[in-house]
Amino acid sequence: MEPLNISCDDLKFDPSLDGDATDGKIGIAPTPEDYTSGKFPPGEYTVTICGETQASDDEDCAEFTIVLKDPCDPPTAVSVPNYAD
Repeated sequence: MEPLNISCDDLKFDPSLDGDATDGKIGIAPTPEDYTSGKFPPGEYTVTICGETQASDDEDCAEFTIVLKDPCDPPTAVSVPNYAD
């Protein structure tokens, strides 16, 4: 299956280094509405981040995958606990 894409607008990024717990972190926080509307169906999403230094025109990119699991997917097995009679 081909990975799905996430746009830059869908990502949350904190570029400020001001002492917050989110400094320099990037992530995504889909809502229940994103799931039910089909905006972010379960699957693998490819994210590519590119950066360029101010001193040169050199650009470097990094790619990573985010896996969104289906919150409505039932378990594949159910175990019965050992209860005393």
